[in-house]
Amino acid sequence: HEEKECAFLTILASQADNTDVVIELFLANGIDINAKDAKGRTALHIAVQRQHPKEFVIYLLDKKQADATIVDADGKTALHLTIGDKMDKERTEVLGWLVKRARAMADVPDKNGETLLSLAAKFNCSSLVENMLAAARDSNSSNRQPQTN
Repeated sequence: HEEKECAFLTILASQADNTDVVIELFLANGIDINAKDAKGRTALHIAVQRQHPKEFVIYLLDKKQADATIVDADGKTALHLTIGDKMDKERTEVLGWLVKRARAMADVPDKNGETLLSLAAKFNCSSLVENMLAAARDSNSSNRQPQTN
């Protein structure tokens, strides 16, 4: 069964325009949505890297239970792969869905030491940087114990 999954991901990785069709075809044949290719990438990694429509990514997350916390061979999660130089409204929405599913992974660096926050700053995603810093401040303030005199 593992060979079948590896073959699926090899075919998937080679399909530039029809990744969503290939994913659907193989899922219909019982392939594990979280199976990894030789580079440790899952269907979710490939879908976000290829900038598939948000509806498809949400479908993988919600309907097919894709695991957004899986790390590939480069230490990247789907979160890392979503951020890039073409951050339009749709990519930002996809990132929002992924953060909801894998918030703890946002602070995990890839093999290059890049975290979600450092990538957001690198690609000038100012609203994401602001939101992440605000969330961190909120988290820190809610974790503080009240001081007594």
